[in-house]
Amino acid sequence: MPIPEKSDWPKADDGTTDWESLFEDDETGLIALVQTSSTPEQLKERTVAIIQAIFARKPGTRITDKVMAYLNKLIPEDADPQRLPTMKNGVKQMLRKIKDDRIRKAAAYVKKKALKKKKGKLKKKPNRRSHPVGDFIHHHNTFVSILVVALGVLVPLGIYLGSPKEKVAGGNVSEHIGWIDNYVYNHLPNNTWVLLGVKQTRASQISIEILITDPNHISAIHAMRRIARVAVLNQICPPAGSGVKSILEQGWSLWVTLKSADETLTGGTCHYAD
Repeated sequence: MPIPEKSDWPKADDGTTDWESLFEDDETGLIALVQTSSTPEQLKERTVAIIQAIFARKPGTRITDKVMAYLNKLIPEDADPQRLPTMKNGVKQMLRKIKDDRIRKAAAYVKKKALKKKKGKLKKKPNRRSHPVGDFIHHHNTFVSILVVALGVLVPLGIYLGSPKEKVAGGNVSEHIGWIDNYVYNHLPNNTWVLLGVKQTRASQISIEILITDPNHISAIHAMRRIARVAVLNQICPPAGSGVKSILEQGWSLWVTLKSADETLTGGTCHYAD
């Protein structure tokens, strides 16, 4: 089953690619295609072709480098054919992450396009009719005065009552994530470990997700007591002297999750001495 040409990719109603169908269709989807692979070599060849098709506009970028690094570790040149089911699961997980990323970007594009169109209409056709809210204020001055006073009391109270209990950390979260991503990517403790991603998961928490592909490492983590796994997680945490302290001082904490292709192995918070 060949990879469909881009011109044949399914389209959503808004004109963007229907990424869900492209990846998940039981008969023609990209995931269904790779799952029919009979050897590690065929699985890798098909996956590379899919990656090249999806990222054709931006070859050699950081994201494609990450995806290819992950794929080369998951399916090395001398891959054991008996591990084909595990490799297929790993590829499926990777493709679904790419799909989710494409869906998010498509939604953002559609939203941006709609806002741009709306702004264009407002500039071309200004509304010169009387404003109903303005008319109401003009004809009901006394009532509005009372309402404004009431809102002056209620709005701060509503903000207070509606505020999340968790403190929102400071600084530019995108810059923090970029710094952590770059540091962890360049300081992985083993070449069979893959950085899947860094993202904000709570108001004051940034999560680091690592894929472990070495079966021996996976078995070793399974055999560890929970408290002993902290030492493994700490290998991912940027050390205090690396520059991470400026992020922590702004109220952020770091969470590390270690995964295999099939499951979450362990997770925990990076701990730093005061």
